[in-house]
Amino acid sequence: MYLKITFILIVLFSVVYLQVQTRYIALSSVCEGNIAVVGNGPISEEDRSLINKQDCIIRFNDQKNKLEHERTDVLVLRNNTLHISQRDDILLPVIPFCKTIDDYEVKYFRMITPIHVYEQICEHNVEEIKSKKVYSNCIKQARHGDATSGVSTGTAVLSSLQYDDTVKYINVFGMNFNGGWWHVDFNDPNLSNICCTKCIFHKTRVDDYK
Repeated sequence: MYLKITFILIVLFSVVYLQVQTRYIALSSVCEGNIAVVGNGPISEEDRSLINKQDCIIRFNDQKNKLEHERTDVLVLRNNTLHISQRDDILLPVIPFCKTIDDYEVKYFRMITPIHVYEQICEHNVEEIKSKKVYSNCIKQARHGDATSGVSTGTAVLSSLQYDDTVKYINVFGMNFNGGWWHVDFNDPNLSNICCTKCIFHKTRVDDYK
C-alpha cells in the first residue's frame, strides 16, 4: 500500500513539474509560407492590409504600431526585463548569448526555440557566435562580433527565417536599420537587403523614428 501511494505521488509530481516547464515549439509549426516581419517603425494603411494577409505575423517587443484588433502570431523579445511582456503568447525570444530563459523575469509556458545573439557584455560562451557570419551564405562577410551588441533583433529573426525551408517569402515592414553604432546591421544598413534573398522590404513612411 505504501509503495502504491509513493508511486502515485511521484507520478503526480512529474505531471505537475512538466506542466510548469517551458515547452519549446518549432517555429515551422507556427509560421510557414508567407511571413510578415513587422518592426516598430511607422507603417501605412496599405502596409496594414498586406500584413494581415500573410500566413504568419511576427512582431517585436512593445508592438508599437499594432492596432488592438490586429493579429500577432509570434512576439519576439530580446530581453523581457527591458521590453516586458506578461502575456503567455507564443514567443520567439532573441537572447544575448550569456543569458538563458531562466534570466527572464516573466516565465512563459510556450516558447519557440530561442535565437541567440552576441553581446559584448557577455563574459563567457561568446567566442563561437562572435566569429560566425550573420548570413552564412551571403557574399557579405559581416560577423556577429563586429559590433558591441551583435545584430539587431530584427536581423537576428530575418537571418533565421532566411534559412528556414518552410518559409517562402518574408515581407518586412517598419524597419529601416537606421539605428546606432552598437548593431552590426545598423553600421551596414544594406546587410539584410543584400543577404536576405527571401525578404521583400517595404519602405517606412519616414526615415527617422524611435
